[in-house]
Amino acid sequence: MSENQHQQRLIELLAKKITGTLSEQEEQELLARLETDSGVRTFADQFSPELLASELALREATDTPAAWEQFREQAGFRKSLRWSYGRSMAVAASLLLIVTTGLYLYLQRNHQHNSSAEQNLIVKDIPRPEAKAVLKLADGRTVVLDKDNSGNEDVKDQGILNLDEKEMHYGGSAGNAVAFNTVSTPRGVTYKLVLPDGTGVWLNTSSSIQFPTAFAGNKREVTITGETYFEVAKDAAKPFIVHTNDMAVQVLGTQFNIEAWPGKAVVNTTLLQGSVSVERGDKKVKLKPGQQAIAAQQITVSSNADIDQVMAWKQGKFVFRATNIQDIMENLARYYDFEVQYQGTVTSSLFAGTFERNAPLSEILLFLEKTGGVRFRIEGRKVVVMP
Repeated sequence: MSENQHQQRLIELLAKKITGTLSEQEEQELLARLETDSGVRTFADQFSPELLASELALREATDTPAAWEQFREQAGFRKSLRWSYGRSMAVAASLLLIVTTGLYLYLQRNHQHNSSAEQNLIVKDIPRPEAKAVLKLADGRTVVLDKDNSGNEDVKDQGILNLDEKEMHYGGSAGNAVAFNTVSTPRGVTYKLVLPDGTGVWLNTSSSIQFPTAFAGNKREVTITGETYFEVAKDAAKPFIVHTNDMAVQVLGTQFNIEAWPGKAVVNTTLLQGSVSVERGDKKVKLKPGQQAIAAQQITVSSNADIDQVMAWKQGKFVFRATNIQDIMENLARYYDFEVQYQGTVTSSLFAGTFERNAPLSEILLFLEKTGGVRFRIEGRKVVVMP
């Protein structure tokens, strides 16, 4: 079997798996094929009947036959593969089209089609901005965080042991009185910071943390914006408190992620290990590992947080699972630094896929376009989203 036939067969088997039409023999064939390609296996593991069910519940109708036929021709499916389009099947096929297109693009990564629309996206790609994290000292001075500034006079008395483009370590003895510094990341940049107590902090793009050069007193307190992941050093005598907006998260030693973007009313706190309490106003909840607190006017707790999706940014990935186009574009714009403009009716489709953060933006947009549910036009550092 040729490589192209192998790819086509993988797509067909995955399609049958998702729609529940896979025979026992085909199930064994699919498992054997997935064993030979960990990337395809990881991709396939994202999808389940629950994902299809969520799409069916949120979508009322869709016009998929033409889009499916167009994709099937590109992917080389056998002519015998047919679908019966009732309302539910049409919606399921819509999501299936998204899933199989994503697999097809994974397999064909180095064999892009040469249509004018695709070439337009590729030629007009938006590169990730070349910027670096910044340290703002208490007196207002700023230092670009790179290796060239590791010996900067402005940081010598801050208790900084070392710094470069990716991370900075506190831990030395600050020469002056305790002061509050701030590390911030621009769009397209993530950064790791080790605080004076040994706590590790990872900042997502467009995020910040304000912290003291030494933790005096009986508490360790920091303030964040954006999204941060913490691995808190244990100290039973000094609880660690994270402030954001009008909310506080208190821990002794644990691993957790906070998502608190400026302008967003909702703050999400996801616990990986240990225990944390989340407090907003007079409301307070305690989380167990695997739970997520969603704090708006009230605090609700989800017991089945999608840890892989929450932590995708720290692993250098974008993970979308039944995600609407507005949330996807907001996520991409925050990283690639572009403006989003919508024209016409915004699609109600939900999308799923996993992408490396170092992938060209055009590759991700091309994947979304191939679902047939959305189109894009790049104008400088602006992406126009069209039906």
